[in-house]
Amino acid sequence: MTNQKEEHNTQIGPSLEDFVYGAIDGTVTTFAVVAGVAGANLAGGIALILGFANLLSDGFSMAASDFLSKRSKKQFMERERKREEHEVENMPGRERSEIREIYKKKGFKGKLLDQVVATIISNKKRWVDVMMREELNLVEDGRGAGKSAIVTFFSFLIIGLTYAMR
Repeated sequence: MTNQKEEHNTQIGPSLEDFVYGAIDGTVTTFAVVAGVAGANLAGGIALILGFANLLSDGFSMAASDFLSKRSKKQFMERERKREEHEVENMPGRERSEIREIYKKKGFKGKLLDQVVATIISNKKRWVDVMMREELNLVEDGRGAGKSAIVTFFSFLIIGLTYAMR
């Protein structure tokens, strides 16, 4: 048996999601503008102006929407974390029962269940982290709203540019 460390590229995943989000919209909306211009038999210069206007305005709109949605999600998660911290601090019996029920449903029982619960509740941060993930289905992904918006904008611009130049 070898002790090979398994490598995972967890850094690109969130940016890839933002890139695909911007690229698809950049493709569709820019293609629609270019197709409309072609259908109207407008001059090439006008087509370029309309294509670039679409790229900049819609790209900015996508980036702003991405930024605001990520920031809103982060603020929501911060509020939920504070609520869970309050509940762990002020209603530990109820929260302990919830942890127990969560892991019981996962198939843990007897002494092992007791050990799992004891381990989780022995550290308040871990306890809250588990409640966030298991009870509320909320997982912090660490993505910055600004970085997401920039990736979305530039993917929209780069991919949309291929249609605007036609």
